[in-house]
Amino acid sequence: FLKQATVPTSICAVGRKGRDFLIRHGARVVAEFSLGSRHPTLLDTTPIARTVIEDFTRGICDQVWLIYTEFISTLTQRPVVRPLLPITPGRLQGSVLDRFLVDLPPRAALEYIYEPNPQAILTVVLPRFVELQIYQAVLEAQASEHSARMVAMRNATESAAELVEHLTLQYYRARQEAITREMLDIAGGAEALKG
Repeated sequence: FLKQATVPTSICAVGRKGRDFLIRHGARVVAEFSLGSRHPTLLDTTPIARTVIEDFTRGICDQVWLIYTEFISTLTQRPVVRPLLPITPGRLQGSVLDRFLVDLPPRAALEYIYEPNPQAILTVVLPRFVELQIYQAVLEAQASEHSARMVAMRNATESAAELVEHLTLQYYRARQEAITREMLDIAGGAEALKG
């Protein structure tokens, strides 16, 4: 994503390993957040959201992209790159609603009356929406990390069990050879004493 960017990019990294990787590869990291706890809460991710919202509203950046690992299943995690800011209306295409709204005719846009006005509502709701999007990305990334760690540990355990089995077999073969050798030495000694 960074290699394909045509404009200068700045990065807010979440986590020490990600930050170290990005700095090592020459990326411009302007902020770094360490969640520290094993179970991050919304309060832990709120400073991240505040930072990116503030930079976006001040005009320091034109776009904010969210890059994280999406947890699909225990064996499958997928990297995701998606725009976070500016917020654009989502498409129904590919969603669950799209499947159920197939036969409905398109309706004209309805005008609703909001109390307070729509601007006041969006001023409160949109930052919360961004906070939740970042929180969800952190949880997905953490679930992906735990899953990858679990699979790695299972593979290591299976490899260790195979190694133990192989070494046990080698031990028994060596022991059997030693016993056979001793028996041959005893038999050879007995034959020598007879002669």
